[in-house]
Amino acid sequence: MILPGTKLIISDNSGVKMVRVINILGRRYASIGDVVVASTISVAPRTKQFKKGVVVRVLIVATKYARFGISFSMNLGIILKDGKEMAGTRVRFPIPFELIRLVPEMKKLFSVVPSML
Repeated sequence: MILPGTKLIISDNSGVKMVRVINILGRRYASIGDVVVASTISVAPRTKQFKKGVVVRVLIVATKYARFGISFSMNLGIILKDGKEMAGTRVRFPIPFELIRLVPEMKKLFSVVPSML
C-alpha cells in the first residue's frame, strides 16, 4: 500500500535512485501496477535527463505489503516517460508475474526484466 509521502526505490537505470510520492492517480492508495506522481529525491551524478526535485510519473512494481501474496522487502518503481514508455533501458530487480496481467501495454518492461516472480 503506497500513500502520498512514501519513498520509492527506482529499479531501472534512468539515473534516479529514489523518489517521494506526491499524488496517486485515481485512488486513495496505490499498489502493484498503479501509476503515481512523484518527485525525485536522489539522483545519480552525471545524469542529464533528471535532476533533484523533478516531477515524474512512476509505475509501482513491488510493495512491502502484498496485494497478490508476494511481498518484497522494499517499495520499487519504474520511471515512465511519455504515457507508458520506460525512461531507462534495464531493470535491476525481479518483478511479479501478475504485472503482465495488470499492465499489458508495457511490453518493453517485460522484455528487459531479469526475472519474474
